[in-house]
Amino acid sequence: MKRCPKVDRLIEERWLDTHQVSAYTGLSNTTIKRAVCSGVLKVSRVTGKHLFRKKWVDMWLEGK
Repeated sequence: MKRCPKVDRLIEERWLDTHQVSAYTGLSNTTIKRAVCSGVLKVSRVTGKHLFRKKWVDMWLEGK
């Protein structure tokens, strides 16, 4: 199946909330919130809730 580069970019740039990050990583919400509070996991608070780019979560999991 051939994939479209535009679709791949949209998936890469996707925003996740805390519950989606928890489901994606298999980690608890508390662990994710701890990582945000300690500054290890990058987060956007513009909308008033924590939003994460998928690539930020992947970098955090890889230890970068």
